Amino acid sequence: MRTIGVGLGFFCVASVFRLHEQSWPTWVLLVVYAFAWPPLARMLAIRSGAPARTELRNLAFDSMLGGVWIALMQFNPLPSALILAMLSADKVAVGGVRFALRTSLGLVAACLATSAMLGFVVDPVTPMSVVWACLPFMVAYPLAISHVMYGLANKVAHQNRWLARLSSTDDLTGLANRRQGFIAA
Repeated sequence: MRTIGVGLGFFCVASVFRLHEQSWPTWVLLVVYAFAWPPLARMLAIRSGAPARTELRNLAFDSMLGGVWIALMQFNPLPSALILAMLSADKVAVGGVRFALRTSLGLVAACLATSAMLGFVVDPVTPMSVVWACLPFMVAYPLAISHVMYGLANKVAHQNRWLARLSSTDDLTGLANRRQGFIAA
């Protein structure tokens, strides 16, 4: 999901960077984040002794970088709101509302620090070129998240049916066990 989200988000941010004629180091940071960070984050989580904790740290890092991109885009409304919404959806889906709120603090802090370095520049105009660059992210990423959530819900439902069958039948014979007799009564 990170690869899809960051890859599609790249086009939103890049469209604004092109308008503002960002410096080449900023472009390098964006390209590295968009195309090198997702596989690196996956590798860090896989090789970690605590992969879930590492992935939560990676997600917190994603939020902080989201704040940097929002400030570097000079708070351009559409891509900024889109990045904020998608990052929040990720965090709620993975760690719940509390995790989303906690990582939002990092996003806001990074955004304010970056904006302070730039002099708090705000560009409230979203030209059509930026709208078109944001549309794939706006459509494809929520669909991808929905697809993953649907798959997980199906897996949980299948496991629940399996557990119900396992708890009500004898493992060796496949016949109803005493527990099922109590349930039926």
